[in-house]
Amino acid sequence: MHKWISVKDRLPEDGQQVIIFIFVENGAVSERGTSSDYKDMKIAHHQPSNRWYSYDNGMVSSHAVTHWMPLPEPPEQN
Repeated sequence: MHKWISVKDRLPEDGQQVIIFIFVENGAVSERGTSSDYKDMKIAHHQPSNRWYSYDNGMVSSHAVTHWMPLPEPPEQN
């Protein structure tokens, strides 16, 4: 099982598919346009210049991404 990695400690390899944890503090604008605390997880990949792209919403603010982890291995097919 993978553990969450802080973006302060290390970033994934560019283009690596990962799960990202997004946190937007109260008073900030989230991708949903709200000003309350917002937490979410998305499958995304990291690109040069500290840019994150989720597969459902496009670019994610790098300031909102606090942690990431590699995707788990897919299940074995019998």
